[in-house]
Amino acid sequence: MATQGWFNHYDDPDEFWDDEPFTPRKAPWDSANGSAVEHSARPVAQNSLTNSAPQPESAAHNAGGANELQHRSGSSFVSMDLDHGLLPIRLNFRAGWSRHVAPHEVSEELMLAYRGAVATRMAQVYSGHARPSRRELSVNAVPDRRTMLMVLLETETWEQFSAVSSSMNCGSWHEARGHVMDDGGRPVSLTGDRRYLRSITVQPNWAAVVHPDQIADEVLWCAEIIRAQRPNFSPRGDYSRYSDEDLEYGLDRHRVRLLNERVG
Repeated sequence: MATQGWFNHYDDPDEFWDDEPFTPRKAPWDSANGSAVEHSARPVAQNSLTNSAPQPESAAHNAGGANELQHRSGSSFVSMDLDHGLLPIRLNFRAGWSRHVAPHEVSEELMLAYRGAVATRMAQVYSGHARPSRRELSVNAVPDRRTMLMVLLETETWEQFSAVSSSMNCGSWHEARGHVMDDGGRPVSLTGDRRYLRSITVQPNWAAVVHPDQIADEVLWCAEIIRAQRPNFSPRGDYSRYSDEDLEYGLDRHRVRLLNERVG
């Protein structure tokens, strides 16, 4: 799937020191909020299909057997568009979904589509001559040192500084459930970490009776929750006039000031 190694830990953030407040230029709203402004909260599913279909055939059978289904990347019946945090922003159902994907295969087929979308994104990012930065791979990657310095300079309390420092190099785990209720529960759920989705679960009984666009809506709803839960390391200000050395010095004094405020 994705190339490993671009989430390597940096030095202990406690080695950073803070400084007097900087006065960054105010950045535009979109750069302050990262990828969340690039798409709507509830993207619309594409390629509406009717739900009047005969008994679904086996997706494993149509894909050439269970082993191929288990190891292949990508789905023949649904594709996904991803944002820069590798979370889905659109699902595209193809003709034949309701005929060829059985209700109990929906979860696996959606994860195949997700893995295929990630593989496509990685191929695009690595297609150039230069090695891509962590930020190009994912906005949720461990930030570069300069970004770390800028984000830490914008913390306002020692507690916030400590929490942000820790979260920059640590993983995170997120779970989200859809808003539709069925038989006393929520039939769609997603889990993921700061890099990828790890599971998409759709209850078969619900998947058997709903339009594919309803499945898409629930998946995108859950993806938006995970997107909001993930840490975001985009500085709010414009620090372009400061060198890295300036930021290091500024962070030295900022850290000391926050610590002094905390203890006294």
